[in-house]
Amino acid sequence: MDIISAIQQKCRNQSWYGPQMGQYLTKMRSQHRWESTFSCAPATEEQLRVTEQALGYPLPPLLKNLYMQIANGGFGPGYGLRGALGGYSTGETIVEYYVSLGSIPSNYKEYEKTFEFSSEAWPSSLLPLCPMGCGVEICLSSTGMVYRVGPAHEDLNYIAHAVFPSLESWLENWLTSN
Repeated sequence: MDIISAIQQKCRNQSWYGPQMGQYLTKMRSQHRWESTFSCAPATEEQLRVTEQALGYPLPPLLKNLYMQIANGGFGPGYGLRGALGGYSTGETIVEYYVSLGSIPSNYKEYEKTFEFSSEAWPSSLLPLCPMGCGVEICLSSTGMVYRVGPAHEDLNYIAHAVFPSLESWLENWLTSN
């Protein structure tokens, strides 16, 4: 089964088509409000073209397929994948959040497993993909590596840890958990 079919199957099996944290919060509140479909329609080719243009680089093929074949964000781990322009946002789409960070050219080597950077110097090659709560974000690097980025210390620095070699492996891990 491919990753897209597996995600759709997990959502059907759990009767939940939103972000994982939304599911847990709903269960905790005992509202039993189950979703029956994804909150956002799949992304159009135009939405993805405009998103890539705004970012200044192409989205990875798997991410584009997720947006076009499942939904334009709003599903998956944590608080759900940020959508492309016109899609789901946990405050901001991937473009709006990326732009708000004031990204600058990368000052780290793409092969580094862990690195620290200033909040005023967000690496342009790290696309914030999925908020996990408590200031932690799952980011996708231009090489395809998935990083967990969060506050480093009490100062304004961030620390990035490579957690999965690819978007697909990160999603497969989510699919097999709980």
